[in-house]
Amino acid sequence: MNIIIVLIEFIVCFLIIYLYYRLFVIKKDEKMEKKKLPAELKLFLHKYNVNLKKRSYKKIMKDLSILIAFDMASAVLVVGVIKGLLLKLILACVTLFILYKLSISIMVFIYKKRGFIEDEKH
Repeated sequence: MNIIIVLIEFIVCFLIIYLYYRLFVIKKDEKMEKKKLPAELKLFLHKYNVNLKKRSYKKIMKDLSILIAFDMASAVLVVGVIKGLLLKLILACVTLFILYKLSISIMVFIYKKRGFIEDEKH
């Protein structure tokens, strides 16, 4: 019974975060301008040499939003078993950091395989 509740929490958290990005960050009708890019996208583009002729800002941001939603939902899942508030905060920060680094490295690997990243700056 607890596993079902935990899975429901994970799915709800994932959907809420993903829908936030889809509705408010990646707007359907508007074209993403370089000056008004979200911080996550600016950081990713700055750190890696993404070929913007092969992949648009919106498509990269869609991929990032899925990763961010998954990372945050996973952190909620991990922190859900801890009782103390301070311990939850510390564990959430550590978990988010590790998951974010891992998921970004996987995304960079996939982007390199598909030819979206030519030469890694880092």
